[in-house]
Amino acid sequence: MASRKKKIIIIVVVLVGGFTVEFLREWIWYIYKLKNFQSSYWQIQKQISKGEPPTKKELTASVGPPDAIEKTDAEYWHWQSEAHQGFIWRKLSLHRKEDFYELVVQFDESELASEVYSFGHEQK
Repeated sequence: MASRKKKIIIIVVVLVGGFTVEFLREWIWYIYKLKNFQSSYWQIQKQISKGEPPTKKELTASVGPPDAIEKTDAEYWHWQSEAHQGFIWRKLSLHRKEDFYELVVQFDESELASEVYSFGHEQK
């Protein structure tokens, strides 16, 4: 009887521990991406103001592939922190909408960044 109780306790501890580890891993990844997008905003803005705008290839290498591409009068690449939330965080709705961050880069005809915008979560 004691052996069965130990097994149940071990299984519960492993399940709770696994859930906790995954929960923390998702949070760390989300914060990493959020900070990466925020710092990229300042870097891109600096490059544009210096007259050395980054190319699409350079942005893909430094920020990663965009989460969405919008083509209207110009081409806009969107990186959204919300897209990098883990399964558990999304299902439990642990972030408020105002906590999300979006980085948007506008490109000109020569495929160079011409404008950069940021929306949402303020850098602290």
